[in-house]
Amino acid sequence: MKKPFGALIFLAAMPALWGGLPDGAYHEKTIGFIPPGTVSPFYAEVIAGAQPACDMGGFKLDVESPKHEDDFEGMLHVVDEVLQRGPQGICLCSTDGPTLIGAIKKANRAGVPAVVFNSITPLPDANVFAYVGYDQFEAGRKVARYLKAIAKGAKKVCIIEGLPSQFTKEREGGFLEELKGSADIAVAMKVRGDWERTLAAQVASDALARDPGINVFYGLSDEMALGALDAVRRQGVKDAVILGIDGNRSAIKSILEGGMTATLDTNRDLIGKETINAVIKAVRRERSNRIIVIEPFNIDRSTAHRASIAVPRGGLACR
Repeated sequence: MKKPFGALIFLAAMPALWGGLPDGAYHEKTIGFIPPGTVSPFYAEVIAGAQPACDMGGFKLDVESPKHEDDFEGMLHVVDEVLQRGPQGICLCSTDGPTLIGAIKKANRAGVPAVVFNSITPLPDANVFAYVGYDQFEAGRKVARYLKAIAKGAKKVCIIEGLPSQFTKEREGGFLEELKGSADIAVAMKVRGDWERTLAAQVASDALARDPGINVFYGLSDEMALGALDAVRRQGVKDAVILGIDGNRSAIKSILEGGMTATLDTNRDLIGKETINAVIKAVRRERSNRIIVIEPFNIDRSTAHRASIAVPRGGLACR
């Protein structure tokens, strides 16, 4: 069930690169880091921020995940395996609320402090030391505000959704809320891309076949936005607006090359860094803010060059 991040992790993380640590107990102080899957480059970039923070804190980082983001049973199995090895702390993310709660309860029973990353929505009936992420509803609003600012003439939007989850609900919900009352921008269609580029390209092609008037694609992740771009190019659609959320390096590269229009940079590296900083505080029994909010920002062609060479930005707020 489990799948290590493999080549997605840079060379400084060699123990996690080639199959993780052995099945037996950890021999060094270790933090378990469990994203929901390996499809999105987003999580590789979160890990790229987590690794140096772990090194500085004197901990090893063990990154494990289920093969697919909707493999919720696999997620719980991975959590069991990591907990059996005796980590000092554990960092978790899942697109499914009940699965995440179940995983945290496992850590609670094992006496291992838990930090949730890529979400700041408090969970019921689970003892979480800290939540690290960005406001995903507000992120959707920011994308819509950007679209309103650049739109010239009537726009028909196709939203490419991820797997059914709080992430999808919030990123879509904020976008729709911001567009209420807009005279020139209408959401014509919603399709499911399940966070995957190939599937997003397929459903975007189908959407264009059903409604050739669609001239905006909003992917709820960069991978799905890139899939929409693939579809637009194959069908020869001119001047389509392609918007995403994540700020992945692949999206920034596409923007620089005249592909995607914009992405909302969620500061992935900083999410990883602050997640590790929080869990180390938990291990050391130090105080921490319970909600650590990372502020996202739009990147388009006017700012993509700076973003492509920048170190992790600021944009940190605590509650």
